[in-house]
Amino acid sequence: MGYFEPKYSDVDFVVILKSKLINEEMLKLKMLHDKFGKEYKYGAKLDGMYLQYDMLGKMNNDIEKYPYVKNASLCEAGYFDINYVTWWSLKEYEMAIGSPSIKDELSEISFSDVIQTMKYNLNEYWLSKLETSEIFEQDMWVEFAVVTLSRIIYTLQEGEIKSKSQSCSYIANEYPEWNDIIQEALAIRNLESQSIIGDINVRKDRTIDFINEMIQHGNMLINSDRIIRS
Repeated sequence: MGYFEPKYSDVDFVVILKSKLINEEMLKLKMLHDKFGKEYKYGAKLDGMYLQYDMLGKMNNDIEKYPYVKNASLCEAGYFDINYVTWWSLKEYEMAIGSPSIKDELSEISFSDVIQTMKYNLNEYWLSKLETSEIFEQDMWVEFAVVTLSRIIYTLQEGEIKSKSQSCSYIANEYPEWNDIIQEALAIRNLESQSIIGDINVRKDRTIDFINEMIQHGNMLINSDRIIRS
């Protein structure tokens, strides 16, 4: 997609298997990812799933557990980060490497499915996080909330997916009233020692206000005709 950020980005991948992995293959795969994590520059950034062909285009609740990798560690059976954004991106950007395209198999996936994923993220995931507002005293949650919601709003408003940093720049330009908390999140992301806001309680309140505003604005976009992609 051209948005890789060496300091921040993971390397997300999906492997489509012809058949289930047997024990010997699973052991070799574990050894392979362990080697990647120790010996290769981005080996520990590999986050991905090993899926069966009949799982294409489906969500976690529609398929059985599968092997996945997080930070160079292989889980033999579980559920990982798969949603309509995954399938739409694979279809839209045709990122097949050394294999046939799977675009035809994903022909029924549309941007409206991506919108439904964004709707869930806003109204289920982030709304529920507001019930434990004390987490936003932590650097990690400030950064994660601001950059992720910026990306959601960018996606809904512009009808495409870009990097989190690019999305933050866009939101800061479009909505300058949130520039302070966006710059705070980017400072955390850049591992800068100096806080932009300073007061941790003010920062928490600004983060919570940002989340509420983005949820409201995102729902307005979803319920309007402003979303470009169909």
